[in-house]
Amino acid sequence: MPEHVLITRMRLKRLFYLSIAMSVLISSIGTVWPPKSAHAANFTMRTGYYLGSGATKAITGLGFQPDLVIVKPSTNAGVAVFKSSAMPANTTAFYSATADNTATNITLDADGFSVGTLANVNSVNVLYRWIAFDGSDCTATGYFCAGTYTGNGAASRTITTGFQPDMITVKRSTAVAAHFRTTAMAANRTEFYTTTAANTTGAYIANRTATGFTIGTTDNTNGGVFYYMVFRAGGGTFAQGSYTGNATAARNITGLGFQPDTVVVKNSTSATANNRRSIIYSEKHFGDLSSYLSDLVADATGMVQGFVSDGFTVGAGANTNETGVTVYWFAFGGTPAMSGTGTFSMAQGTITGNGAARSITGVGFRPNLVMIKNNAAQQGVFRTDQMRGDTTAYFASATADFTGGITSLDADGFSLGTNATVNTAGNTYQWQAFGGAYNPDTSSGAADFATGVYYGSGLTARAISDLPFQPDLVVVKRSGATVGAFRTSAYAGDLSSFFAATAETAGVVQSLNTNGFTVGNNAASNTSANLYRWFAFKVGTNFSVGTYTGNGTAGRQVSAPFWSDQIWVKRSTAVAGVQRPSTLTGDVGQYFLNTANAAGLVTGINASGFTVGTNTATNTNGGTYRYVVWRVPPTGALSVDVVDGSGVSVGSPTVNFTNLGLVFTCAQTSATLGVAAQKIRVTNMSANASWVLSLAPTAGPTALWDNASLHYDFNDTAGGQPGCSDGADADSYAGKLRVAPSGSTITPQAGCSNTNVSKGADQDYAQGSTDTISLMTGAAGSNTECYWDLTTVSLTQTIPAEQAPGSYTLGLTVTAVAQ
Repeated sequence: MPEHVLITRMRLKRLFYLSIAMSVLISSIGTVWPPKSAHAANFTMRTGYYLGSGATKAITGLGFQPDLVIVKPSTNAGVAVFKSSAMPANTTAFYSATADNTATNITLDADGFSVGTLANVNSVNVLYRWIAFDGSDCTATGYFCAGTYTGNGAASRTITTGFQPDMITVKRSTAVAAHFRTTAMAANRTEFYTTTAANTTGAYIANRTATGFTIGTTDNTNGGVFYYMVFRAGGGTFAQGSYTGNATAARNITGLGFQPDTVVVKNSTSATANNRRSIIYSEKHFGDLSSYLSDLVADATGMVQGFVSDGFTVGAGANTNETGVTVYWFAFGGTPAMSGTGTFSMAQGTITGNGAARSITGVGFRPNLVMIKNNAAQQGVFRTDQMRGDTTAYFASATADFTGGITSLDADGFSLGTNATVNTAGNTYQWQAFGGAYNPDTSSGAADFATGVYYGSGLTARAISDLPFQPDLVVVKRSGATVGAFRTSAYAGDLSSFFAATAETAGVVQSLNTNGFTVGNNAASNTSANLYRWFAFKVGTNFSVGTYTGNGTAGRQVSAPFWSDQIWVKRSTAVAGVQRPSTLTGDVGQYFLNTANAAGLVTGINASGFTVGTNTATNTNGGTYRYVVWRVPPTGALSVDVVDGSGVSVGSPTVNFTNLGLVFTCAQTSATLGVAAQKIRVTNMSANASWVLSLAPTAGPTALWDNASLHYDFNDTAGGQPGCSDGADADSYAGKLRVAPSGSTITPQAGCSNTNVSKGADQDYAQGSTDTISLMTGAAGSNTECYWDLTTVSLTQTIPAEQAPGSYTLGLTVTAVAQ
């Protein structure tokens, strides 16, 4: 090295660094155990539904071992049955005049209950609703008591419950109908849940006492086994009463003091036996649809139509509002909102059909939803966890569910049958699987993905309030012969789309609500006495919806927030819907209809969305298009590296400043951080779009430029010319380094963009105030699953006067931190 020449060198050290901060605020009163709960002084209530499987089935997530469970099918599969903790373990009782079932068809479990195969509780693809109570307390402090007694034949007898009840139900183990009495009834009056006329002789439940109730001879038959459950008003969750019918629809029965979630109504005095059928209604009936408690009759409308803030609404139906009759009722309420946690899982792949029943494994989770489409001319199909047995649905064909398709959803994948739609030998199929859904069977799941089922009523403006979130996409498919339909939050007014070549239509999914969606009376969403399966997603980091207007130009870019792994597009007019999974390569898309893969639909996928061709299904000039996009949730990390022109890591990156001759006065030298052979590359493979890239001394703010025993500073801004004089810091050295990223160049990965990626401000290091300098920032909305190369960051070092010549080194660390 020539004498009197000063060389400064800055060695840039690489560091892979990720810092993630997460703050979660959980606020609750008591414990919330979905699907529903009520909290009185001494009991808890839950309500829910499930779809029968025909095999022993567990309903979990209640948060308690119930003391009473009531189950009623939506169809004529059976009357309502119940099981209490006071009954023998193998026994299930009927509300009708039916002897006990002793084949262990309802079991009370630690966190819920299990059902056997009795038709009343578990027929394949029958919808069942249930109510569960916990906290039986047969003392003076109780509000709910479940018990049993054996008759002794006395003409009058008192059954002690510990408190004065406001509703008493009694059921004998033999073929005698269940019956009840409430405070609103005259002495000696007992009502039956069946069509049997009231008994007024006191032979059944004669009266209430301060600590229980009295019974007559029939409810005290010598040797007879009787079950009872009693409730008293209090805590704002139980009420009872009566009213006189007037045959006026939409009549509100108020004065309960709370909004109920279950109500039982009994027409007591009608001269027509069938009008005396008792009615049960819960918030799981979703609008104007009620069940007959003790009759083999499917759900019907016009009886209980819904709940209001202080009561419930009855229709003009004779069972709840016949003119001039006396109607008795009792109700329970106090339910909190459902609550989901976490996000959905997604996986995808390609399979080649072999024509034989088979299992697809390695998905990584148990799916709640699987979609499959043949590359050849076959219909797109799907299955949710709310389809029992061997059942698969078409997206775009007005055809009932079929067998031999997706035959089951398994612990680590799914199974296929031999149907050509999913498994023709030699054909190639694209599939997507989604897991973690909020599920009514477990009362738990994601806060952005849910599956469900409801029973059609045929009435418009029916709210399906069964989600722990407000959805941005709802897909509905009848089990019968109608085409699948969907609606996203990008729609205006009362419009929905069909997967088939049908124009947008009103009256299908009419709106997306805070905790669900509203359906009209279109056959695609609400035909009476039909099952409808649905799935729903909420917009988040891995799911989005939108709309765009076609321009007829090939390669038209449609904006979406991430690289998508599944894309749906549907024109508002009578053009078939299409999809594009990322498992396809090149310019290839798929119709939901039985049409082979085609070009010119969705032509490409990139970090900013996707491109479309000129096909009328995706890009006619002036056409309105709806889209839905998913991506497999990223599992990677945020990282930083220094790479060469080929993207290969540089082992020991260094930055050399310009050489200075011998200087007697304060001087400056410069360098460029980030050149073609040493680019700073930030890669964000995480789901979090926000990050900061910064530069700081490796040894901290007390570091110095070092040449053996010789030093000068990098963060001392003292002096008339900043950096030329030693300031008030602890060392005795002058010198200042300025970092100027404002003139740098940010080059995104091909297919990615610089949207919401910005350069840092030009700054001097100043000990104690500016110890770290931001080079580049990725804000919310920036691409993920992308990288950015940073080059041409200007560095300027001020060197104090008469600094001894030599080769000096300062270690700096570049860091990427998630925000």
